[in-house]
Amino acid sequence: MSWIALIDSTRHTDTAHPGLLVAGLSLLERAVRLAKVSGCERAIIAASPARRVAIETLANAIDFDIEVAVFETESSALSDLLLQAAARDAALARGDASLLVLRSTTVYDRGLIHTKELDAADQSAQLRPILSTLDGDPAHLLEIPAPLVSQWLTRARETGFEALSDVTRAGSVDVRASQKWQAAVSDLPSAKAAEDRLWNSCRKDIDGIISRLLNRSISLAISRRIAHTGIHPNHISVVTFSLGIIAAVCAAMGGYTWFVLAGIAYQTNSVVDGVDGELARIKYEFSLLGEWLDTLSDDFKDVLFYGGLGIGAWRTAEFPIDSLGPETWLWLGGISVAGKLVSMVAYYTWLIANKRGDLLAFEWSFETKSESESTALTRAMSNFKYLTKNDFIVFFAMMMAFFAALPYFLFIVAPGQFFIAMSVMIQRIQGSKSKVSS
Repeated sequence: MSWIALIDSTRHTDTAHPGLLVAGLSLLERAVRLAKVSGCERAIIAASPARRVAIETLANAIDFDIEVAVFETESSALSDLLLQAAARDAALARGDASLLVLRSTTVYDRGLIHTKELDAADQSAQLRPILSTLDGDPAHLLEIPAPLVSQWLTRARETGFEALSDVTRAGSVDVRASQKWQAAVSDLPSAKAAEDRLWNSCRKDIDGIISRLLNRSISLAISRRIAHTGIHPNHISVVTFSLGIIAAVCAAMGGYTWFVLAGIAYQTNSVVDGVDGELARIKYEFSLLGEWLDTLSDDFKDVLFYGGLGIGAWRTAEFPIDSLGPETWLWLGGISVAGKLVSMVAYYTWLIANKRGDLLAFEWSFETKSESESTALTRAMSNFKYLTKNDFIVFFAMMMAFFAALPYFLFIVAPGQFFIAMSVMIQRIQGSKSKVSS
């Protein structure tokens, strides 16, 4: 089903005006972009007479692949806004589109919105509008499935309801308690609080230990500085890949100084790599292309670094085993590269088949088991995966460079990449078997 967003912009104050920037986007554009990534094809914006011109100017400047229209209203009552929006949109009036109601004066956790869930729901089942609650209070949004829109327009016309708190008295509603959040913006302090909450949402439970303690704080500081500029996530992916090339070239030069520079560039790449995801999350600039650019940049950075390190060690370092010559470093670099390429092929075929571009989407069986189904082995595998995340490995490589031991990093990644490649292949085979058996 198609979705239309009704954005209530009648509640702005002079301080928290529609153009107020919060994490790089105006309040109005943030609401419109949220509507788009939630599946809405059009956004209808309700504006007060005093702000209609300003809101139209802001709306016309939004370039985010969503149709935007503005109407003027002197009422902020929810029932009036619904009726006036329906009067301006034929699909909505006919009940041919679902409706997402939200406010441009509120910053939302995207997880509050259930449009995709409603799209996937069995249409023969009894559908109800969804009203989320936060600590018992209604969230500033309402989701009405298309089959119910005409019915709710009739209720709005006959009985009316002033606010979201009145919706439950107007008809049957699916009221859901949520652990997500929203932040109402009425002045500069509340805007700052909403912005802080947005940035803090970029910290993930799946972050590795170095990301938690170091990388994420630095990348968030960078993201905060550039969020208001024209820099987009794909630009950052180009920067991170360039840093990967620099790290590989430095490693290939060999010698202590070049190895240290390689380690620093490698770690800098790891830090900056978080920026593209943060910008995409904060500014709703998600795309399959962006996911693939980030994934390819991450993987080929490792491929180039392993190869460069093998060359640099061959050029400048003696192999520690007397019976083996310096060319053994090349073999170790080659094994590391080969293992990485094998795992990349296995990952990428899965991503392509599932129309995804982010490696975090790859499903490991030990991660999908419930707590009751987990075993000592699955828990050990999960802990091993956490401790060997890329952020830790890259930081460890930099520290080895400082201690004049970077070539020995290949003793870790050569068998490590082989182990990862075999694990991914086994997981793919197990996944294929489970699909056949089901």
